[in-house]
Amino acid sequence: KEQSYLVQSIEMIRVNQHVRRICYDALEYALSNQGPRGWGCHAMLMVSNKLLVMYSRPNAQKLHSSDVFLISLFVQYLVDRSPTLETESRVQRQPSVTIR
Repeated sequence: KEQSYLVQSIEMIRVNQHVRRICYDALEYALSNQGPRGWGCHAMLMVSNKLLVMYSRPNAQKLHSSDVFLISLFVQYLVDRSPTLETESRVQRQPSVTIR
């Protein structure tokens, strides 16, 4: 009996440590400005459909890889459906999407 597996992954962008730290600090700052009862526990910075950096509050539940993958699919769906983001991606090749 043969078994088949479907494997999915998210590409990560490799940048130098300084750029990664700046992005990480920006995500941390964005979540910390909401206060302790803010709505966000996790923040991700994606360039197109590639993950640049991810930040989670210290007491937040850990995101499973399937959660991160689902979020990336949702972001790609939003980019594909939005005429504004589609135009920006053609010009910049790096659309930005904010998920609230």
